[in-house]
Amino acid sequence: MRNIGRLDERIEIQSRSSAENDFGEPIESFSTSSTISAQVIVKSGSEKGEDDKQVSIRNIQFRVRYLSSLDETDQILYRGKKYDIEFLEDNRRYGQTTIHVKAVE
Repeated sequence: MRNIGRLDERIEIQSRSSAENDFGEPIESFSTSSTISAQVIVKSGSEKGEDDKQVSIRNIQFRVRYLSSLDETDQILYRGKKYDIEFLEDNRRYGQTTIHVKAVE
């Protein structure tokens, strides 16, 4: 991977797991499967009014070394905030995966 020194932030990859409560109802939760280094790239941001409140939307990319075990059902934990994965962009030629997320706050 080029520019390995740019992987200067730590993120957690959290995998979805499922269990049942005492009543047999499914409960979904996330647990940390790995903590890795990443380059964080904020692509765009905007604010808009929705239901009488301001909503902030940010499009972020996390660039990491190539991960074959990662998929869109996982989530990213970065600086205490959870991000759902929109899509993954694998670039095996350069040994990297770019994780595209959208943060709505």
